[in-house]
Amino acid sequence: MINTNFVYETWNVMKLSQISPNPINNEIYEDTDVTDLVKSISNNGLLEPLVISRDGILVSGHRRFKALQQLQVEDVEVRIVETDNPVITLIEFNKYRTKTNTDILRESRFLQEELKKQIGKGRNAAKDRGGKRLSLDLELAKRLNVGTTKLKQLRSIENYKPELIADIEIGKISVSAAYKKVQSGFSKPVKNKGSQFKTQFKKFLESYNPTYDEIIGTIRATYPYCLDATGVNELQRSELLDHLKSIQTMSSDELMLVQKKDELDELNLSKREKNSAKKLLPTYEELEDWNKQINKSRVLKDSRTNPLDEILVISPEDNYEGLDTTMWGTLRQTISSAYMQEGPGRTMKYFIGFKLNQQFKLLGIIQLSSSAQRMESRDSLIGWDDQQRAKNRECVLNMQTCVATQPFGHNRLGMKFLCCLIPEIVKKYEEKYKQKVVAVTTTSLHGQQSAYQGMKKWVQSIGITTGEMFIKPLRHEWRFWNDWLRSHYQDEMSEIQHQSSPLQAKLRFLYQTLGFNPKELTHNHKRGVYMIPLYENYIQFLNDEIKDKKLIPVKFNWQDWWVIKGRKRFESLKQQNRLNTDQLFYDEIEMDYLSEWLKSRGL
Repeated sequence: MINTNFVYETWNVMKLSQISPNPINNEIYEDTDVTDLVKSISNNGLLEPLVISRDGILVSGHRRFKALQQLQVEDVEVRIVETDNPVITLIEFNKYRTKTNTDILRESRFLQEELKKQIGKGRNAAKDRGGKRLSLDLELAKRLNVGTTKLKQLRSIENYKPELIADIEIGKISVSAAYKKVQSGFSKPVKNKGSQFKTQFKKFLESYNPTYDEIIGTIRATYPYCLDATGVNELQRSELLDHLKSIQTMSSDELMLVQKKDELDELNLSKREKNSAKKLLPTYEELEDWNKQINKSRVLKDSRTNPLDEILVISPEDNYEGLDTTMWGTLRQTISSAYMQEGPGRTMKYFIGFKLNQQFKLLGIIQLSSSAQRMESRDSLIGWDDQQRAKNRECVLNMQTCVATQPFGHNRLGMKFLCCLIPEIVKKYEEKYKQKVVAVTTTSLHGQQSAYQGMKKWVQSIGITTGEMFIKPLRHEWRFWNDWLRSHYQDEMSEIQHQSSPLQAKLRFLYQTLGFNPKELTHNHKRGVYMIPLYENYIQFLNDEIKDKKLIPVKFNWQDWWVIKGRKRFESLKQQNRLNTDQLFYDEIEMDYLSEWLKSRGL
């Protein structure tokens, strides 16, 4: 269990008029009559002092405070506490008070948002807990001094039959009985055809002679029998479907923001890790000093001092100044607006930067991975048959990540700059895997527009994706169902791991097993597909028409191209007063901001 987040500092006596109620208290707890409490304090005095924060905000004792006001008490005994989180502290001080079920539900909503920030599921969160998994539901129940089952039941009732909460409060129905009513609304009637089914089923068994394990396995993977076989109920299944449908309504950029918040809620970086990552990011002033050096070297035409010739392409395997895999992952999550996901197959990650005053400064990060097993626009362009694709697919890589630091990306076309370095980056990949690479594909973030447009001499637009990807639940929901699959369908999951798109295959299996139509649980987020050829005749090579010795490298004077384009971009933004001077480092996305952003779009 997470340690209590406050410590008592001192006892004191102060003016009641100097104390202010906590505004969150009224949002969580219903106002109650304090007549009896007024009488008790009048006869016996204040038996338990008020608890306040250092700035005089009430932490515990709002009913006592109200009674003392009615008694017109001037001086009152208080305990002053230091607290890291006033919301959690407020709720914990009310742990043992008599609460209505409505109070508990309100507490759970507030507490969940605060605990998610503390609990997390990141690598450090697990380490801090000694490697022990921590359930958010379990922690909520402990903090609220209520049973886990009761809390889950109350939350489901509130979600699906909120009118029953009022009946529970007046004693008209119990929590468990109300929950059964909710469940009954999701029960699926099973048609009983009696002896006809038994006869037909027996004939089927005699005809196919399946093994007992095959029979049981089929039942366990068929809805609705899979629910009884694995201990999952109809309500949980329905909640997943509601969750997926809500995601389906989001546009590509809306979903990206929601997924990013979902990722950051579990990031849980230490202060040291944040500071180490931030030190790598160049400031606006440092970037402009670097650009002045570039311009100076080009005026002097002295290639020995050209900073662009000294760009560093570093792999975590190079053991260079702490630029390891952990740091790459930290940067991927904190400098990119897209959430991080890993794909199957080979992969290499890179830091791109320069030296300034003996310190490494990051311009961006890139990740190259094995290309997709099938990609319609790529395969159509190359003209592959199945045999050639199977043989030569690893000769084409996918640029899965390309993120420029800010303000470099915005002010100086940072994404285009990183893209220009692909040939240099590919060399490291070829050295590691002993694999010839002749082209790189990538996709846009939203729609067909991308940062690579305007690079026709280097990057070719070759089509759009189909957009027919299965929707993946957000992390909290996905964690439950992913564990469910691993616990009850081990053989199936083992087979899926060897498929070309294991995540998509896993989602398809999950939705089919639960009786959903997978085709109805896809999004239509189409993205532009781009090809970066490294050789003029790469298509002939991929079709086995020529050997690698006859490959003709693409010639592209990227330095002159980028310097001119980058300068024009900078001057244009400057004239429009649109230059960015701030670094971008995602630490968290405030829930209030996310809620308002989504509400403005009718979600």
